[in-house]
Amino acid sequence: MLAGGELCGPVRFDHYADAGETCPLTGYVFTAGEPVGHPITAPEILCIATEEGQAGFVYQAARYMLRHGEAANSYPIDAGITRTYLDGGGSLEPVTAAANSKDGGKSTFVVADETHHWVSRELRSLHAMVKRNIVKRRTADGWMLETSTAFEPGEMSVAEASLDVWKMIESGELVDPTLLVDHRQAPEDTDIHEPSALRAALVSVYGEAASWTNVDGIIAEFADPATDEADNRRYWLNQVVRATDQWMDSAAWDAVSFPHEVEDGTQITLGFDGSIRDDATALIGCELETGHLFPIEIWERKDTRDLRTIAANDAPQWEVDRRAVDAAVHDAMTRYRVARMYADNWQWQDALDRWGAEWPKVVVSWPTNRERAMVHALERVHTAVTTRECTHAGDPQLTRHVLNARRRPVRAGHVITKDRHNSPRKIDAAVAATLAYEARADAIAAGELRPKRSGFAFL
Repeated sequence: MLAGGELCGPVRFDHYADAGETCPLTGYVFTAGEPVGHPITAPEILCIATEEGQAGFVYQAARYMLRHGEAANSYPIDAGITRTYLDGGGSLEPVTAAANSKDGGKSTFVVADETHHWVSRELRSLHAMVKRNIVKRRTADGWMLETSTAFEPGEMSVAEASLDVWKMIESGELVDPTLLVDHRQAPEDTDIHEPSALRAALVSVYGEAASWTNVDGIIAEFADPATDEADNRRYWLNQVVRATDQWMDSAAWDAVSFPHEVEDGTQITLGFDGSIRDDATALIGCELETGHLFPIEIWERKDTRDLRTIAANDAPQWEVDRRAVDAAVHDAMTRYRVARMYADNWQWQDALDRWGAEWPKVVVSWPTNRERAMVHALERVHTAVTTRECTHAGDPQLTRHVLNARRRPVRAGHVITKDRHNSPRKIDAAVAATLAYEARADAIAAGELRPKRSGFAFL
């Protein structure tokens, strides 16, 4: 329906009506001040999906409406099997990932269907391409509609990337007034083993469509022991079920968010995890007395934190500003009483040597590839979060890195990694926070805690 309207109808704002103004097509009489639209000149509508059949589902429904509805009597439409033309200029057609010829097009409306299945490089590139195309015709005010079931976290689908971007907009990390998300899902505490509760959740999710949806059949799917619960929750309840290998539970992490300004002169420890190109670099502080984690600075490629762009592999290589990192370390050492700084030395050995010479016995090289030591450090901070002995500042970048981390089994226990090799989902701040908390534990064990007298009482 939207595709048909975008092809034929007066879908862009033109002016506010005068009293008694009449629509020349329908004879509708406007009231004064009512918005009046105008059609798009030479509209280009694309229906895109993972494969030809799915693109056909959307296109064939639109074609049927245009051939058999009122539009067939009102507009000069030639609705063909593979493409629909509007006399005077305009087209509606199905497209798949193989349609590289669409690069350079000037689409005015795009339907991207089932984007939770858009996990291949070709589909992510296609998404990035049509996203670029729709902004070319400024006066046409082009836009894209993504339709999707809940995605599987970690697959790096277009749907997952789009929702991640929306979360960053909501948190203030990115500014983008053009993205609207309408996500409807069942309550997370839905008891899927209670038929009445499951039925109520399904009716809530499907809304008006529940009247023609086979709700009983879906309930039977949940009862089938051969089906996967996480899949059922994604497919039928539209719940984005977290990955089973996620290191930190988001609810537990959110529960210890504690906005608190760390005063100059406070005794702290520092954790540092760095890279040179593409990966992030992070310097995280931890109050020695309270165990409160807070970011000193996190450096990452800001123009490609939009994962939709990163996934398309069309961004040039990024390199961290090493002088800015050096300045941040010096500033932290000056502002606070730093008891210890644990730093992974990979790619930063020269910098660590300089820092160690300037602050001897404070800066300590702490290689994170030591599995047993890293397992114990990760267990320490994870336990502290889940038992609420540790808090954090609620910084969205730090939170994103922590929740990006995935558990990987090793002989000594579990370490953390990215969700996949070369993933744009960074975890460096989570590693740096772990080192800062481990430095705190060792400093306290060595008797280095010297609380600064103040009126602050931590609860």
